[in-house]
Amino acid sequence: HVTSGRYLAAASDGSVVTVHRQKADEASTAFNLLMSKDEKKQSDAREDEGMGHADIKYGDSMVYLQHSSTGLWLSYQTFETKKRGVGRVEEKKAIMLVEGHMDDGFTFSRAQEEESRSARVIRKCQSLFNRFTK
Repeated sequence: HVTSGRYLAAASDGSVVTVHRQKADEASTAFNLLMSKDEKKQSDAREDEGMGHADIKYGDSMVYLQHSSTGLWLSYQTFETKKRGVGRVEEKKAIMLVEGHMDDGFTFSRAQEEESRSARVIRKCQSLFNRFTK
């Protein structure tokens, strides 16, 4: 995550959490970016009409996230809550599922250089404030 510096991880109970970089391990934080959930399309070794395999490009490709060690897909669960002054609101919670939904696709983009610098300053200030309060 750009501003917090935390990693996305799949917990053993099927929930999705963010963990501090010092507590992150490969088994819980490694995800595969796949163009399709269809196993036949993924394992098909032949080239489609001679154009080669599709490339995943930042900001351009829709991808699905599959957890490397468990094979579960990053998906969501919806539930309705009542909020004062607003009424019923539909909220989504990230979870890991065996199959997931059709609209689970993500588009990744890189942070601009200015955003990256700002995020680094935010993390440093947060670290300083946390040390000060302790």
